[in-house]
Amino acid sequence: SFGGSQIDIGYAVSSTADGNYLMVGDARSDDMDVTNPLGNADAWAVKFDDTGAMMWQKSFGGSDFESARSAYRLSDGNYLISGSTRSSNGDVANNNGQNDAWVVIMDDTGSIIFENTSGGSDLDFANDAIQTNDQKVLVVGNTESNDLDIALNRGNKDFLLIKIK
Repeated sequence: SFGGSQIDIGYAVSSTADGNYLMVGDARSDDMDVTNPLGNADAWAVKFDDTGAMMWQKSFGGSDFESARSAYRLSDGNYLISGSTRSSNGDVANNNGQNDAWVVIMDDTGSIIFENTSGGSDLDFANDAIQTNDQKVLVVGNTESNDLDIALNRGNKDFLLIKIK
């Protein structure tokens, strides 16, 4: 297990190019395995080997609440991570409202090389993302917004599909 004395949750895992693994989720701890907390809850990535030994861990996000829900290894060896953010500081450049759908591309050392938020003034979440054949990013999730990046909402909560980069 990985984490600290508070609630820490893993949502997805991906194999790495070097035969290890990258797990993502969120961490509310500020002790033990979580060594650099940023806010209320952070998106958290842990690289580990076949024996379960942690190779590195990284908190990413801002001063509010972030969560990473999927991890996908890209063809260039980097990792596409999707989730949500409430922050507009730290690793997050922009936030349109409550939660925004959030996509991060991270290299094999845990450094962020790209991030993008999408959403409106209400709740927007990314649950998964993949790289398309034309090297774009396709994100799926859900939205309760009907403004800013979300042109139309057909009901209480809608399916969200975004193509970026």
